[in-house]
Amino acid sequence: MNNNSVNNQDIFLRNRNDLTISNVKKIINLNELLFDIDTGNGRIKVEGQNLEMVSLDNEKCILIIKGSVDKIEFIEKTKKNKEQSFIAKIFK
Repeated sequence: MNNNSVNNQDIFLRNRNDLTISNVKKIINLNELLFDIDTGNGRIKVEGQNLEMVSLDNEKCILIIKGSVDKIEFIEKTKKNKEQSFIAKIFK
């Protein structure tokens, strides 16, 4: 995979069933209920039902997921290189 800019990421969700994510570095975990994805902007967790990877373009760093998407969680990398969710930051 190539090195995309930290700020260059697109996420498209169509009808809560078709999800496209760019700037994907690697897939940490995947099953029909959860995708845990490492991107250039931090981690993304996608939860839902009947989730499946349609394609992963390693050259363009684009992942396409189909299934019923219930939740998308963004986990940003902190300056200490630890990961912390947006919600955790709000309740500090």
